[in-house]
Amino acid sequence: MKSAISFALLIFLLTTLPVGAATIHVPDDQETIQAGVDAAEAGDTVLVADGDYNGNGNVNLSVSTQIILLSENGPDNCIIDCAENNAANGIDIQETVILNGFTIAGADTGIIIRNANDVNIVNCITNGNSVHGLYLIGCLRAIISNTQSTDNNCNAAQQGIGMRAENSDGTITDCIFSNNSTLGSGGGIWFGASDFIFENCEFSDNTASLYGGGLYLGTASVCQMTNCLISENSTTDAATGNGGGIAIIDANTQLTANGCVFIENTTERSGGGLYISGSECTLTNSFVIGNTATRNGGGVLIFQNSTGTFFNNVYNGNSAGIDGGGTSISSASQGEFGNCTFSNNVAGEVAGNGMGGGIYMGTGTTTSILNSIIWGNQSDTGDQEFGQNATQINIANSCVETGVNPNDWQNVNGNNIANIIEEDPAFDEAEDNPNWGQNGFFIEPESPCVDAGNDDADVYELDAHTTQANLEVDQAEVDLGFHYDPVWFRNFGRLFGNVVDAENDEALADVFIETNLDQDALSSEEGFWEIADAEPGNFDITATLDGYTPLTVEDLGVAAGRELQVNFRLERILSRLHGLVIDAVSEEPLEGVEISTSNDQQAVTDAEGMWSIEDAIAGEFEITASFEDYLAITYRDQVLEFGDDLEINFQLSQGVGRLFGTVLDADNDTPLENALVATSLGQDAITDVDGNWEIPEAVSAPFDITASFDGFLSQTIENQMVQPDGELEINFGLSAPQINIDTDEIIGELNVEDQLNVEFQISNPGGAPLEWNAHTRLRDDN
Repeated sequence: MKSAISFALLIFLLTTLPVGAATIHVPDDQETIQAGVDAAEAGDTVLVADGDYNGNGNVNLSVSTQIILLSENGPDNCIIDCAENNAANGIDIQETVILNGFTIAGADTGIIIRNANDVNIVNCITNGNSVHGLYLIGCLRAIISNTQSTDNNCNAAQQGIGMRAENSDGTITDCIFSNNSTLGSGGGIWFGASDFIFENCEFSDNTASLYGGGLYLGTASVCQMTNCLISENSTTDAATGNGGGIAIIDANTQLTANGCVFIENTTERSGGGLYISGSECTLTNSFVIGNTATRNGGGVLIFQNSTGTFFNNVYNGNSAGIDGGGTSISSASQGEFGNCTFSNNVAGEVAGNGMGGGIYMGTGTTTSILNSIIWGNQSDTGDQEFGQNATQINIANSCVETGVNPNDWQNVNGNNIANIIEEDPAFDEAEDNPNWGQNGFFIEPESPCVDAGNDDADVYELDAHTTQANLEVDQAEVDLGFHYDPVWFRNFGRLFGNVVDAENDEALADVFIETNLDQDALSSEEGFWEIADAEPGNFDITATLDGYTPLTVEDLGVAAGRELQVNFRLERILSRLHGLVIDAVSEEPLEGVEISTSNDQQAVTDAEGMWSIEDAIAGEFEITASFEDYLAITYRDQVLEFGDDLEINFQLSQGVGRLFGTVLDADNDTPLENALVATSLGQDAITDVDGNWEIPEAVSAPFDITASFDGFLSQTIENQMVQPDGELEINFGLSAPQINIDTDEIIGELNVEDQLNVEFQISNPGGAPLEWNAHTRLRDDN
């Protein structure tokens, strides 16, 4: 899914299913989607094959169990078509569900989520629905990602045709809301009493008759937006159509937007790009470009006791029929503007009596403008700025074409005008910004706006930003006007993220991160990784760590000058230990035996003597079986590989016996002193000078026993057992390794640098490691 502008992305990766969860295939296991859902238990996956699904059991779906509903190959290949059935809902979700990879079309509402928390909608499409694409009621912590709600059309005054949310909250990332239309408000989205975070989303070509062509926020909703595109949305009603791009209405409603673009939105009334009424808005590092309002506020309208904070924005090419081509602030509202650039905005195009081409400050308002540029705007009255019946206007350390003369204003109660620059700011027609597609907002190094601010750049956190085409960052007094982030102009992108254990969210160090473009990184102790010079374009990326299942995220993209955050949650590869414990004499199973490993993992045998450690730690370990009145047995030097299923059985005894014997040189019957004799039960002895050894309290259970001595081949005797209170003699004869090659069988002439290959076999009955050397001897025929 690609939008018109490249965005920084935030990837939310889901944990996998719990061990033992089932997968139900539709239509192989169950004929319809609803039958698959009904057959699923909590934690199961219903996997739907490619196809067009309609009719009973495939529309008006109801999901009330915590499951994953997943398509095999994504929304282009798995379509729930509700049109023929006049379905009220495509899917009705009433429990914590992951919905991944479906197109839902032709219903009244494509996806409705009611009073369900932690629902995750991933990689879905809702289109052609007639009331809502998505509808959330009373949902907390919803996550909607990589999803499109497009071409939904309502011929009634419904609110929020692309998406509607009431009393809900969550995160919406990498989503597109486009070509939706309604006779009500919120063509793209309508929020009431809801809190949402938007990241890297697009609202385009949506239409509402009333408020908020792209997005409507009301009834104490709170919204945060980062790196979002709001383009070519519109409101059409000449009496009440406000906020072509976004409308924010009602007390306690708040919008915070950073790094966003409002471009070419239109309204038949006020607030072409952004309409703020009785609400709060903070807009930073953003572009308001080419928006149109028939009445007031071509770019932005701040209205009805609203409060707005605007920092480091561009207002360019916007137009209003009456006042405020770039921005209009009126009706007892308050606005603060810092490091903003107002240029080429027009007021009065419709009425012929426009006021404030760049910015209009109206009745009862308080406005502060600092470190800004207002240049090249047009209006019938007050080309650059105009105050009318305002309470207070403060303009300082700013570049304003023709200067600022409060005497030109009408009935402004108070003002504070200081350090105004009237010289040309010397905009630099630099190379297009590769991300926003905007140019002309740089200033030349000789501009009077350089170092003309009221304080140092770092005070405003602009010391890593630039106003100049050479991308030299602002290190002294802050420059006037908009500051670019130099990162936007790099010829490469930046990839970064964090890696955690999916089970406990602990950071994972030394994870190998690699793209299919042959770029890689290792995660730090804090789990952070970074590829600072990532090749722009599309790629797959994989995280790998021993003991964890590798995780690959496919078909991502990063543009030059942009950033992409990819977080990984890795699942440990589960290894398994299991076995049986019986009485060594009776061979009856023993219940309640404690099994413990040197990795601090434990198990207890059941009535059948069975035990298991389902999430055993891979690697080398020792394992012990202990039980009251029985002798404990320890197996050393055990090895469990990642993903292995290793069986270890024990035979416990209540008694001991005596093991003894001798170890001799098999060639000459000479005793071997200091030879090691060890059982597989972890008991051992050392031979004395006469080659004798003894284990006086040997566990009465089956064992293998091995004798080893330096320079000799070891010898193992298997499946031995000493009876309780009995004795068992075991003698060993060890041999030194020998290789005899009959040179008479090797015949031939060799020239210089020729090779002679001789094949031979070595017998090693004891199983000990072999060492051997090859020597070269040249025969002297003289």
